[in-house]
Amino acid sequence: MTEGTPINTPTCSHTLATTIGRSTLFGIVASLVQMVTRFVTVPIVIGYLGLDGYGIWSIIMTIATCMRFGSAGIKSAFQKYVAEATGSGDFVKANQLLSTGSAAMLVLSIIGLIPLAVFSDSLARLIGVPDHFLNSAAGAISVLALIMVLSNVGAVYEAIVMGGHRIDLTRKFITLFTILEAIAVVVCLYLGYGLLAMSVIMALSEVGYLLCCYIASQRLLPAIQISITYLSRKMLRELFTYAGSYQLVGILEVLYAAIL
Repeated sequence: MTEGTPINTPTCSHTLATTIGRSTLFGIVASLVQMVTRFVTVPIVIGYLGLDGYGIWSIIMTIATCMRFGSAGIKSAFQKYVAEATGSGDFVKANQLLSTGSAAMLVLSIIGLIPLAVFSDSLARLIGVPDHFLNSAAGAISVLALIMVLSNVGAVYEAIVMGGHRIDLTRKFITLFTILEAIAVVVCLYLGYGLLAMSVIMALSEVGYLLCCYIASQRLLPAIQISITYLSRKMLRELFTYAGSYQLVGILEVLYAAIL
């Protein structure tokens, strides 16, 4: 800006207020939709799978939540880096941070989740799954472990959209896929399928959500790119000290909620 050019503060404030209000509105809608779909689907799941089947499905969902490293906290740090880049214009640094952080999440996810997929049968036995649910529960754990590797890495695209001040878009995507997932689960149970099919539906929903976030991120902030060319060892210290603290707190919150 040239010296003496006035800043249009009312316009900026109006835009900010509109963005916050829109994000809040769609956030409330997404939460309500999740609540309503659970009220509808839980009795149906119990009706088709029984209390034992529903209890096992709840345990599997808790395990899946723990598998979601990328959503546990580091996504918040990624969102901060993107927001700072939109203000400063330093997209190179943001690309380096996000690319290096995503690569680190890929390595951690492979190390932590691939063994779960391989030894899912042993894990199912360990948590006390009855024999008649053992194969489907083990298959469900394997499917979710594999898909969460993709989810943990793909969480960076959700962070890009949110850091680009379009949280409302992610909430719209969540609302859409929550409804589609609930419908698909009901149809699946009606056709006689069980836990494994439900986990496949959840995996497909996760892939669809990440794909929408990827497309939105490319259109919203094409300057933010996740590429191997942006990997940098210099960013590891920043990621470890700042993003690592977010991740640690997030994991502790997940574990606390699971235990509670």
